Amino acid sequence: MKSVVYLVSITLLILVLSGCNSTKSDFIKSTSIIILDDTNYDMDDYGGFVTWRCKERYREYARTLIEVGFFTQFKPKELGFILFDGKNSGTFAHYVREGIIHRWNWGGEEFKDYTVTVEPNGDGYYFDMRATKPGEAATSKAAFKCE
Repeated sequence: MKSVVYLVSITLLILVLSGCNSTKSDFIKSTSIIILDDTNYDMDDYGGFVTWRCKERYREYARTLIEVGFFTQFKPKELGFILFDGKNSGTFAHYVREGIIHRWNWGGEEFKDYTVTVEPNGDGYYFDMRATKPGEAATSKAAFKCE
């Protein structure tokens, strides 16, 4: 009887824990090589990437619009990237974690022209910061579902 109770308890624990997954893709990439600003970067050479694939928000079979991530090897983990249109090419971005929000900035000389944020529930937002005046709150131009 004790073994049955133990087995049921373990099974329930596994089921509960498997429901607590994160919105990040934990080093899973469709390819191990990404192209950033015309240079190839192999995941194996840089200790891996952590990425979020961001898709059209309200479509069941949505295509990947962007993929944001960072290199795990660098500390602090500020070297990020953004890949466009479901492909393995894109550009470098400045990555920062602000509390529980992940943020990537890129474009322009100071990496301040564009921003993507990903919230813990997987909601992602794109901002064109060039259209924002100093002291003005930015408004998102697009929303995604990121995993």
